Amino acid sequence: MGIGKKYKFSEYWLFLLIIVQPLLDVLAFWTSSEAGTAAGYIRLLVMVALPVYLLIREDNKKPLVIGLGIIAAIALLHVGNLFRVGYVNFFGDVKNMAKIFYLPVMSVCLCVYVRDENKRKQIVSGLAVNVAIIAAIIVISYLTGTYTPTYGKIGGKGPILGISAWVIFSNRNAHSIILCFLSIFATYLGISAKKPYIRYFMPALVFLGCATNGTTSAYLTLLACMAGYAIFLVFSHIVRKERMQRATVLLLIYLIALFTAAVVFYPESPQAKITAIEKAAADKRQKSLEDELMAMGYDIKNMSPEEKKADPVVLEKMADFYRRNILGGAPGLLENFDIYRIMDAYDMSTDAMEIIDVRKMKRVNAHLIWEDSDLATKLLGFEFEKVDWPEETLDLENDWHSIFYYYGVLGFGAYALYMLYFIFLVLRKLRQDFKGSMTVYNFCLIMGFFVLIGLAHFSGALLKRPNSAIYLAMLLALLNYQTCYAPNKPGEDMIL
Repeated sequence: MGIGKKYKFSEYWLFLLIIVQPLLDVLAFWTSSEAGTAAGYIRLLVMVALPVYLLIREDNKKPLVIGLGIIAAIALLHVGNLFRVGYVNFFGDVKNMAKIFYLPVMSVCLCVYVRDENKRKQIVSGLAVNVAIIAAIIVISYLTGTYTPTYGKIGGKGPILGISAWVIFSNRNAHSIILCFLSIFATYLGISAKKPYIRYFMPALVFLGCATNGTTSAYLTLLACMAGYAIFLVFSHIVRKERMQRATVLLLIYLIALFTAAVVFYPESPQAKITAIEKAAADKRQKSLEDELMAMGYDIKNMSPEEKKADPVVLEKMADFYRRNILGGAPGLLENFDIYRIMDAYDMSTDAMEIIDVRKMKRVNAHLIWEDSDLATKLLGFEFEKVDWPEETLDLENDWHSIFYYYGVLGFGAYALYMLYFIFLVLRKLRQDFKGSMTVYNFCLIMGFFVLIGLAHFSGALLKRPNSAIYLAMLLALLNYQTCYAPNKPGEDMIL
């Protein structure tokens, strides 16, 4: 992209699409309403327009048609089955489908489109710009006191902890996932930089961003970045049988120091504080039940699930314990199912920390709905309305669970196979040229992929949140290009 060169939108729309992503999140923050956000409608328009554009412009349409055809088939089978059993809210289910299918649609499109160095560099350059944009937004929102806290509702009770910048409150976890991926990418930019001040500044920036955000995802990513890149520095030199330069040794020590600081700082982090508050409350409730039953001659900690169910006194005390704890987190679960069936789903546990976990309540609710479904619905998924209604939403907060329950065994299997395909591509490339693949860039892509897929298991803010899903779509496109189209250039992008 030289100075004075004329650029056509048709050639550089991908770069613009990437750098506008954090700005859309800011737009959503300032325009949010019950009807949705302007940013959401823009993303939906892109999801519809991009496949049409590529079907018209691309010469190699076959992989695009196959990929989109599989997605369409799963969607039609899901909708057809729900018409069979009787739809409650067709439009609500389609709206949820658009969110979950955003990632496969966008990733298929980008994988087909990104097949040369210019397009790859557009993604890399766009992500670098996004690191700067999001860092600036976090700083400005903090200095102006307009940021959304990671924990605690504005004006509500409880501690206000963590910084999530300009994002709507319900979108904090998606912001955290975006921060995680960009942290992995920012660390790569730092390590591969030729200028020493950038090399040391970027990991420090990642430390501050993840530590102040404070979610479990952000903290695990922080530890993974510092430890992962440090280990890679050592491993890659061993594979290439090269002696470390002094600059590499200093960088290695710096990363280890940041990792150590992260471990030391953790007790003071937002995540540790909120976890401590929740655990203290849970321990108090659990001890109260145990003490009450102990006074009646029951050692509930050493009773088996069968023994608890067999004793009517213990059973009723536990049922009351479950009702009180679930009522504060997901009362809809109590409305949908008998308390004793819910207790069975928890295997008669008295672990209050487990019982008060709202995410677990929602998974239990979805599992019991799935158990009551017929075979076709188990294969194709149940309607979103089953977990979502005006009074309360029991929408799952774990992505992989969401796909399994909302789109059944077939939908989950297709999604899982799609991800396994990229693992196959990586393993094939490593088998072809293991030594030549030992670059910081390749490691960044591989670590980013596995971290995001892992976080999707614990979070509900990646695979069904378009604003964060687009980053995984970009990553998959980069992986696809690097393993299928990138020219072999031994030594390119090697570390220090």
